[in-house]
Amino acid sequence: MSPARLASGIEPRLRGVVAERLGIGPEELRPEVSLTDDLAADSLDLIDLGLALEAEYGVVLRRRALESVRTYGDLLAAVVTARRRARRAGAAPIVARARIVPARGNGGLERSGELTPYEVEILVADALRAGPGARLEMELLASTADADLAATRSRFAWLARRGVAVSVQRDHRAA
Repeated sequence: MSPARLASGIEPRLRGVVAERLGIGPEELRPEVSLTDDLAADSLDLIDLGLALEAEYGVVLRRRALESVRTYGDLLAAVVTARRRARRAGAAPIVARARIVPARGNGGLERSGELTPYEVEILVADALRAGPGARLEMELLASTADADLAATRSRFAWLARRGVAVSVQRDHRAA
């Protein structure tokens, strides 16, 4: 798919997300509009915008790419590049059911769906909030590739250093 065609498929949704997050009208977004100077977006707005776009498109926007974004056109280019990179990698979505079990007390938290970068961030925050001794139990679809299973385990393994036990496995009941 050509970059222009990919951009034209992304741009309407991008325009909507940016307009909503920055509280402006979609008509104000032109390629040359400065997000910070013209639209008064601060660094927190840009972080929020980046997270929203990662969730919306299921991509990872590299920090260096986001730091170089000045205009709406730059932002569009960064999202197009991230989408192209994800397509090249053949990244099929990883679907999981996750449960966070606190160290003490009843209850817990359950989530399910695609492991987008935004969902991963929420799971990590919830697991850390549950504190040392908590458990993050995750079941991926039975059809999940070995490489995706290993990557998911690796992605959450560092939580063990913060006292959160992590278990990632395939859900063979759903096979």
